[in-house]
Amino acid sequence: MVVPDSAMICEILLASNGFLFAEPLSKKFVHVQHLADVRMKKASHFKHDFGLRAMNAVVQRAAALRRQV
Repeated sequence: MVVPDSAMICEILLASNGFLFAEPLSKKFVHVQHLADVRMKKASHFKHDFGLRAMNAVVQRAAALRRQV
């Protein structure tokens, strides 16, 4: 099974939504996502999903907030 390049996918999502500094933002986002995944694995009572679907949801929400300003 092939593991998707989350940083590249996040960069493309950010750039397509008009974020100017998509590359550094995507690296930071993937790092935060990884940290959240590591922290939540220890808490068995949480249902965690920090995959591509969650990334897309966060980027779409950030884009909606950006358009409001």
